[in-house]
Amino acid sequence: MNESEVLDSWISGDALAGADVPAVLHSWLVERGSLTRRLSRTARRFALQLVDESHIELSPTTQTALSVTDTTGLIRRVRLLCDDIPRVYAETIIPRSTLERHAWLNDLGANPLGANLFEREGVERSEFEYVSVSSGTPLFERAANGSGDNELWVRRSLFLINGDPLLVDEVFLPAIGELDT
Repeated sequence: MNESEVLDSWISGDALAGADVPAVLHSWLVERGSLTRRLSRTARRFALQLVDESHIELSPTTQTALSVTDTTGLIRRVRLLCDDIPRVYAETIIPRSTLERHAWLNDLGANPLGANLFEREGVERSEFEYVSVSSGTPLFERAANGSGDNELWVRRSLFLINGDPLLVDEVFLPAIGELDT
């Protein structure tokens, strides 16, 4: 499955109600607040593992999702761990123009993006879109990291920082269901 096929299969929050989502996962998928904050409150130890951060060419599909004409940007891949166990894998795509206007995004390192976004003025978040990804898809393979699972749920939202976009995909790993909510 290529990127455009995944993007074509996103469903709205209304459609999520009719989807076959495990009950332990539902409250995590619809969480409107900071996922980082919720994970931090739930775990004894919270950590962010920076997997990769690199400059990329933006595909036409990604440009459309971001509503930009930028051809380059930054992709940031992280794992959110609670008690040393990966619970969420996230990818953030930040177009070049957003990076230029918000230089702090270049210097996040191992600091959570969400904690920074939710504390800033002028930040808006779109409604969530959802998709289930299966073994063999690139996003699944990056997120599952050989865990042996067959299907993972992903939510996506667009953030605007004073009108400048960035796109966040959060993949919920099976161990998320082990956390008390």
